[in-house]
Amino acid sequence: MSTLTKIFTVLMVLFSIAFTMSTISFVSQTDNWKQLAQAYQAEQVVVETDMRNLAAGQAAEKTVWLDAKKDLENRIANLEQAQATAQADLAVAREEVVRLRGEKSGSEALANRLASQLQVAESGWLEQRDQRKELEKRNLEVERRNLDLNERVNEQTAQILVFVQQQRQLEQQVNILRE
Repeated sequence: MSTLTKIFTVLMVLFSIAFTMSTISFVSQTDNWKQLAQAYQAEQVVVETDMRNLAAGQAAEKTVWLDAKKDLENRIANLEQAQATAQADLAVAREEVVRLRGEKSGSEALANRLASQLQVAESGWLEQRDQRKELEKRNLEVERRNLDLNERVNEQTAQILVFVQQQRQLEQQVNILRE
């Protein structure tokens, strides 16, 4: 052993003796150490009872917290399942949106084609209507001219009949004169 260790050992012994003596003198000076010890024991019983009550309360609280934790874990699992279902529904809805957009674009293209065909048909109809109006005007003019011509033909026919009768009369006169 080194010198320093020996010195520390001696000092420890001296301090131990000094501490023991001061503790004995302190205890001897305190009043009624037996009563103090009993008070400490009673206080210890009270503290132990309080600690047991506290431990029981903490155990009950721990049970409540564990139940709450289990409920929250179940709720988290349900929410995760609902989230997965919602994500699947969202994916289906997105596919439906994509499909509907495709149908919409196809429908719009068809509507545009039909609108252009309608415009072509309408322009043709307008053109035919204009032609029909023009033809009706021409038809009315032709009918009027036809009536005029029919009147003229009737006049001419009447004149021809008159001329034919005059010719016959003249032929008869010629025949009479020849005879």
